[in-house]
Amino acid sequence: MILNPVYDLSLFQISTIFYQLQILPDEEVLKELLKKSDEIDRRFIEWVTSTSEKTKDTPSCSSSVVVNLSDPNSPDRKRRKTLS
Repeated sequence: MILNPVYDLSLFQISTIFYQLQILPDEEVLKELLKKSDEIDRRFIEWVTSTSEKTKDTPSCSSSVVVNLSDPNSPDRKRRKTLS
């Protein structure tokens, strides 16, 4: 019987993997890139810097849709059917 290799890892090893996969803030990533700037293509660092400057004032990825439910004839009033 062949098991998935993940099952053979200890809890400590799995938590270490997830810790290393954490998403860091842009500033932290940029600091790391600049530390190793001699190993990384300069165009990539310039692209990261320009992208982070452009997106500072934009809202986050999450968004919400506001629907006025007071109008019974509104097409947006339709609700999803749920399966039970």
